[in-house]
Amino acid sequence: MQINTAILMILASQLIAALGAILIKQLGADLPIMQLILFRQLFAAIIMIPLLYKLFGCIKKSPYQKIHMFRGLMIAVSNVAFLIALLNLPLVTVTAVVYLSPIILVLFSASLLGERQSSHKIITVCVGFVGILLISKPHEFNLYVLVAAVAAVGVALNNVCLKRVAAKEHPMVTLFWSNLYTVLLVIPLVFWEGAAVTGTVINVALILALMYIAMTYFIIYALRKADASRLAAAQYSGLIFAAVLGYWLFNEHLDFWTWVGISVVIMSVLLPSKKILRAAKMAG
Repeated sequence: MQINTAILMILASQLIAALGAILIKQLGADLPIMQLILFRQLFAAIIMIPLLYKLFGCIKKSPYQKIHMFRGLMIAVSNVAFLIALLNLPLVTVTAVVYLSPIILVLFSASLLGERQSSHKIITVCVGFVGILLISKPHEFNLYVLVAAVAAVGVALNNVCLKRVAAKEHPMVTLFWSNLYTVLLVIPLVFWEGAAVTGTVINVALILALMYIAMTYFIIYALRKADASRLAAAQYSGLIFAAVLGYWLFNEHLDFWTWVGISVVIMSVLLPSKKILRAAKMAG
């Protein structure tokens, strides 16, 4: 089934995202954020040039330049916010807050994409949201939690843009132009940051660029196979990856309510999947 393939793609993208967050977190609080974003997006754009020539014989123009420009802005905003939060919060906490984006995406997909929202879709994302609240602990709110929420809005708007063009142009074209606009937007911020260029940042940026291309490619193809709102619950899987890897690599404490929240999030993913499987068996 197309929906199952789309869910597997989303799961793969979230695992890649969690591994990328770990790589960044290991660099520490002195990381030049703007520089890392610039080199990552620049490397991603450069890597795609030979792929575009192989596919089309040129750097193919896109009729959706305004959408790609807005995507570039959202990529820049969400990445800056995410990295600031990531370097100042536990991995599972910042991931939980950023994973408000599927909730926001469901709201946006109804108003901006015209997708119909069934009752089980709404219940699914609401259950997931309850799990996120248990993990992020709103009573421990601080400025960095708000910064992570900004990243969540940026991610949701980015995915709305992807959905609008996913079935209309090749994913590599979408990736190239969005990355190019992100680079142009971030260059002034790099000069403002004023950090020295180091080999470590360049090497990490190259690795992250490869991960970014793979992750975004999976997301685009998933959005081509299913409605954005039907994939919202699967995006919570990255929270599980973040919790396990954060505990294993950074010794981040996972208390009782964190585990309860993780369990609730898992249920929000598994219950709709079981319903889909039952429907498929009845149809067969």
